[in-house]
Amino acid sequence: MWLNLLMAAGIVVVAAGLSVLTGHYALWIALSVYSVATWAHVLHHRDPAFFRLTFGDKTFIYATFSGAAITCFAGTVMTWSIPYAMRTLSTNAATVGLSLGLVSVVGAGASVFVGGFVADRWKRRDKRAPIWIAMIVLLVPIPLLLAMMHATTLSTYVLFYAVFIFSSPCPGLGLMSHWCRIW
Repeated sequence: MWLNLLMAAGIVVVAAGLSVLTGHYALWIALSVYSVATWAHVLHHRDPAFFRLTFGDKTFIYATFSGAAITCFAGTVMTWSIPYAMRTLSTNAATVGLSLGLVSVVGAGASVFVGGFVADRWKRRDKRAPIWIAMIVLLVPIPLLLAMMHATTLSTYVLFYAVFIFSSPCPGLGLMSHWCRIW
């Protein structure tokens, strides 16, 4: 099993490198998709039990794609928040980097614990709690992002960024303990 995962990761790394070197992104993305599909097909025949727990399980597929989408959204915001603040709010890199870096560490760490705690408590009252938390994680960051983009001072920007970090992908990570118990 580990060899399969290592091979899949290697294929992705090689395809990404070749995409950068050759500039033919569509070709290498297609090769990556083909490789993962082939890997899933081989697993279906060689290790049906593992296949049923991964590629054969709708929950796993949905969790994988939704997790990737949330991570891409939050990662994009985190990547571009410092350059945006430097340009828009006319501040230096050290001030913005330190402010947003500290907020990211504290906010992300706290939200993982709070997200898991809230999910466990909410689950006692309503079996649909993980669905509701996932919806909150998807919808709440959008107005916060818009508020960040309209901030006129660094302190306001950092405040909205802190709430964004606390509410975006991290509470979803607290749900992983719940999903792992289901599987």
